[in-house]
Amino acid sequence: MREGMFNPIILASRYTTMLMEMDNKELERQLLASRDAGTGGYYATGQHSSTSGFSEDDYMPSAPSSGDVSFAPDGARIPNTGECKKLMQRIEQTIYQEIVEGFETFATWCHIIEPLEQTALHTHVLPGDRLPQLSWVYYVRTRPNCGNLNFQTTVHDRMIFMEEEAVEGKLVIFPSWMPHATGKNMSGETRISISGNSIGEFKDPKQLYNLIGITG
Repeated sequence: MREGMFNPIILASRYTTMLMEMDNKELERQLLASRDAGTGGYYATGQHSSTSGFSEDDYMPSAPSSGDVSFAPDGARIPNTGECKKLMQRIEQTIYQEIVEGFETFATWCHIIEPLEQTALHTHVLPGDRLPQLSWVYYVRTRPNCGNLNFQTTVHDRMIFMEEEAVEGKLVIFPSWMPHATGKNMSGETRISISGNSIGEFKDPKQLYNLIGITG
């Protein structure tokens, strides 16, 4: 470290990009069709964890899969066909090219948030889980005031708070351990997003990718 140089104490970032090539109307149609078909939400191999404590639901066993569908909590199935499959491939490509090689998404789910609903503060890891993981969210349908993505953590008695605007077509990738929530949907219309968790063998001897907090 060079004398007189500023260096960060906390290494954690979020990566954002717009996926302009996606057909969000078709994604919306496929996701709503899955919901209307009565395919309830189940855990895959990932988890949602409340920051205020854990219940048996945090350890729900995996649901059976037919091979063409991903199961996950709090939403509808994500069909592995059509525009949904294209989106998953595009996200995998983005993580590989822009963040870290060798990571694969192992759990996906859909959030269909109605007016006045919101998502409480949570993380995507369980206590003691030290495997390097990334989480992501892609916005399929948004309207003004539909509820932004809020990152929140505490260092000693200092609250660190960052907000990411919910915009249709935006992909946000962040460390799975980072507590986050969404604001209340005050738009009067439905907000739709797809989320996922990715994991892989992490090799980074120079700690370059730790800027996004993968190993934090």
